[in-house]
Amino acid sequence: MYELLIRIETLCLDAQPLTLVGVGAVVTVLGLLLWLGGSYFSSIIIGVLGASVGAFCGLLVSQWLDLSPFLSMTIGAAVLCIAAVIFRNVIIIVLAALVFALAAGTAYSSFVLSSPSQQQDTEVSPAQLNSFSQMDPTMRRAYVDEIAEEDAGFFEKLKALLGDALNIMGPHKWKLLLSVLLGGIGGLLLFRL
Repeated sequence: MYELLIRIETLCLDAQPLTLVGVGAVVTVLGLLLWLGGSYFSSIIIGVLGASVGAFCGLLVSQWLDLSPFLSMTIGAAVLCIAAVIFRNVIIIVLAALVFALAAGTAYSSFVLSSPSQQQDTEVSPAQLNSFSQMDPTMRRAYVDEIAEEDAGFFEKLKALLGDALNIMGPHKWKLLLSVLLGGIGGLLLFRL
């Protein structure tokens, strides 16, 4: 996972420190609240998440069927909130399997990105010759500016950097999908024990 994190860290080097501290503080407080009060408020948390997803789905349905957005969002939020509270344990198991699947996929992709292939293509990028963790910070920044426009914003650079990582992962996509599948199965097995 270190390889993916160092790619995102390269983008954050240009950010204002106060912005990073503010975002980190908010996420830390939310994490502490979920950790310390998560089991006590689990039905409420699952209900709110279900209502959020239901409202989003209702908004999508209203656009497709040309219905009232407010009415569709309200119905979608109510239905998925009730369903999420009723099927709370199933949702928790599915989310845990999803977390394990994403962790396995991230670990495998970091392994591949930390030892990129020495392909002899027509044009070899610096990230294909050595990993981000082996580059110095100025070379990392130069590479990010090379694959994205230098005056591009954070999200444009993030999109270009993730696209580059996906291009490097291209030859390994079946192994990546297999690792995600095995991670999800491992998460389900842990809940069955």
